Amino acid sequence: VYIDERTVDVHVGRLRKAINLPRRPDPIRTVRGAGYSFDETFAREEQAVSA
Repeated sequence: VYIDERTVDVHVGRLRKAINLPRRPDPIRTVRGAGYSFDETFAREEQAVSA
């Protein structure tokens, strides 16, 4: 099975497209040289809006 080096980038891009809301900051941060990180403040904001 051939897996391209950019496979993770493609999946993260699809996740961003699926979960991003208009006029809201991107919850997935790119950490240069390390990978990706989920912004925890996004999760707290969503919980506050849901409550």
